[in-house]
Amino acid sequence: MEPDYTLLLGYAFAVTLLTITPGFDTALILQSSISKKKNAAKFAAMGILLGCAAWGIMVAIGLGAIITSSDMLYALLKSLGAIYLIWVGISTLLNVQNKTSELMVKEHTSHDFIKRGFMANILNPKVGLFYIALLPQFIPQYANVALYSLMLVFVHIFLSAVWFWMMVSFIGRAKASVAGQKLSTIVEIFTGILFIGFGVKLLFSAR
Repeated sequence: MEPDYTLLLGYAFAVTLLTITPGFDTALILQSSISKKKNAAKFAAMGILLGCAAWGIMVAIGLGAIITSSDMLYALLKSLGAIYLIWVGISTLLNVQNKTSELMVKEHTSHDFIKRGFMANILNPKVGLFYIALLPQFIPQYANVALYSLMLVFVHIFLSAVWFWMMVSFIGRAKASVAGQKLSTIVEIFTGILFIGFGVKLLFSAR
């Protein structure tokens, strides 16, 4: 299956712009980067990319269209996603309060960071809508739609992985030069509020 390189280049440009636009993924990478858990941001990025892959596969085989075309399923998934994001935000702020009060703070594992990235994406039907709306514009008429869709999804995942790696590297260097518990607390409060904001925005958003 020979790709249409003109369409592929246009698609790569479009998804790169969308990938670098700040959102929940960026906030999660930022928050994970200040964690004491080694490679936490990389695990969070892995979860995000797994969520994208899951949605991409569902869209390629037609399940994504079924989910997003059903008002009931779409509303249910959107509500669950919004509640999850708000819960993540509140948990983050409570974690900051516990640190300040010198209470016992739960140490997150690599699995926790992977799960957080994955759940935030798989419970967000807008990720599925993104693929449903964007992919058909870049699939040649002669191509097998399912296979070509999967290829485009994994192009997006690859470009996202590169962007996340760049973010983690930059934040890591900045963290090394600007150390301090106070900075970590500020970042956690900021991202906690952002997570709650993203959840509320998703809950009340239209398609």
